[in-house]
Amino acid sequence: MNLLPKRGTDFAKKDYWTEFFDKRKDPFEWYGTYLELSEYFIKYVKSNDEILMVGCGNSELSDELHDMQKCKLVTNIDISENVIKRMQKKAEDAGRQMIYEVGDVTNLKYRDEQFNCVIDKGTLDAMMVDDSDSTCQLIARMFDEIERCIKTGGRYILITLAQEHIAKFVAQEFELRIGWMVRLHEHTPVQNEDGVVPLPVFIFTFTRVRPKSGQKLPKLMEIFPAGEDTRPMRVYTGDEISDFIKSRQEWSQLKGLVQRTLSNEVHFSMYAQGKEIPRFDLYIVDDRRGKKDMGFFIVQTGREFDWSYNTQLGRKQFLEELREMTGGGFKRMVYVLKNMVHEYGSQDDVKEELSWLVKELKHKNCRDRNIPFLTEGEDQARNVIATGKSELSGEYLIEESVAKGKDGEECRYRRLVFKKNPTLIQSECRIKVIEERVKKGKKKVTKVRKIFDSSYVASEYYYGLVAAMDMTVKKIQEPKVLIIGLGGGCLTNYLDVRYPDVSLTSVEIDPDMVKVARVHFNLSERCQVVVGDGLNFLEEKKEEKYDLIILDVDQKDPSLALRCPPEPFITDSALEMWKSGMREHAVLAINLVCRHTEQRGEIIKRCQKSFSTAVVGDCTEGDINKTLLLSASDIRKDLAQAVKASKWEGEEDSLTVAKMFDSLRF
Repeated sequence: MNLLPKRGTDFAKKDYWTEFFDKRKDPFEWYGTYLELSEYFIKYVKSNDEILMVGCGNSELSDELHDMQKCKLVTNIDISENVIKRMQKKAEDAGRQMIYEVGDVTNLKYRDEQFNCVIDKGTLDAMMVDDSDSTCQLIARMFDEIERCIKTGGRYILITLAQEHIAKFVAQEFELRIGWMVRLHEHTPVQNEDGVVPLPVFIFTFTRVRPKSGQKLPKLMEIFPAGEDTRPMRVYTGDEISDFIKSRQEWSQLKGLVQRTLSNEVHFSMYAQGKEIPRFDLYIVDDRRGKKDMGFFIVQTGREFDWSYNTQLGRKQFLEELREMTGGGFKRMVYVLKNMVHEYGSQDDVKEELSWLVKELKHKNCRDRNIPFLTEGEDQARNVIATGKSELSGEYLIEESVAKGKDGEECRYRRLVFKKNPTLIQSECRIKVIEERVKKGKKKVTKVRKIFDSSYVASEYYYGLVAAMDMTVKKIQEPKVLIIGLGGGCLTNYLDVRYPDVSLTSVEIDPDMVKVARVHFNLSERCQVVVGDGLNFLEEKKEEKYDLIILDVDQKDPSLALRCPPEPFITDSALEMWKSGMREHAVLAINLVCRHTEQRGEIIKRCQKSFSTAVVGDCTEGDINKTLLLSASDIRKDLAQAVKASKWEGEEDSLTVAKMFDSLRF
């Protein structure tokens, strides 16, 4: 039997509901039965209340309130005349003296302040089919009528799935309406035997208060998360309410996703209340060959950036190693990465803090009762060698740590990290430590030297930029290269060492970063660095033309989907500006980092309009970095030859760059 409309807008039509209830004679309970929601009705509905049930349909909620809570003064309204007649007869047959009337909630016929309680279970959701002006005006009239009919101290109980447009409208509307206290309860329905995770249901309770003339009452807004031990959260804006709803809906979707075996790893962040920086980053990785159902791996503090934990390929490989070390491994491993800006207790404290996640993240077929929390050892002290604060980029630190690389060997790494985004490595170099026996007086002592490894490829997107450089060097003698964005100078240094005959100019807007690159990351004095705004550089140097321009500049706001480059660098006018600074056959290489798939696609299309050839290179280990190579000339053949001829330190690097461009997209 088809009970759903062809279009969502049909939910708001009277004819649809007449047909719906004609087809469905048995009670239909939106979002749960009385027993499932009874704790909220017992809390907010009194036996002597005069109650208005709007959009009653053929629900048994009024019957249950009448029988279970002795609520005798119940008026039920619905726009469907058929269902009202049927429900009225049912009530009379059962001896319940309740009123059933055909009514329109946007034009109630009742007197002012008649009801102590108005209950809406799914009616708003059926009416608010979109957020168009006409729909919002309709819902506003509904709220006006409910507000008019409620007594002082009365409650409007709204039970809803709270789609995004509904949650935003309701929260903002009652934030602005004077004389309402707002409470939001999150209700988690019982999971069915089929293992499908139900969507959370939200119960708004709006309490009517009418202050005396001239009296100003503070706005009380509280959120009651689901769970026995959770305390109410005081909030101050409607946006906080709608944000909470959205986060709980996303968590429900995540729980539904992890019920089954994952083909790709799942990543999410957990925040402490009131904090903008994640407290934990968690990665869920499945291995069909594992024997034990599930485990958690808490990464030591100071090892968050190890290749084994900080890359998708590393986490997968480490899970395979665990299979050998533990004699069977795990079907599911949850990696837990802590964050340097937060404080943690012992590993047992962290385990206790995260123990509730076992139930939330387990596979539907998980049978193990004891889920182990693993770690390699005690947390390491961070070896911070320098800190500072840039007026443009904020606070930063430079740390050194010993970490395992792709080959499993421990190496020393130096990293630049901004405190605004402490889970992201801004710049990274590898350092070789050489111990030498030298003579000091009559004795020989050990002298330790640190040498920066100029062959180290810090990120896979380097491969795409180097392919463009190889292609340029092969075609042009002594090419001119412009790099917008310096950071710690690792990319500029790498290119300078690899191509000693190329004229490199880097433009960096932050003078403090230039000092960091020179002092802490061994940026060669041969590298010319101009302190200035990269967007204005070509405007000021209109006579300069370049054979290769590299955009490797980011923005520091972690909330934006587009991380690199900032939007102003890739507008239509900006792309034309870069083109004007390029010689014939030149290439514009862009390190593109964008989490939003549609936005990333729009940027690529924009580039295709400005340049006759647009090549997209994909990083291979689940990284969201893309390398865009743009040119007014057809560079496909030259690029393919350059990729094939590229020489790298190891066989693995050669395979990686070949794979990055093995299926060139134009």
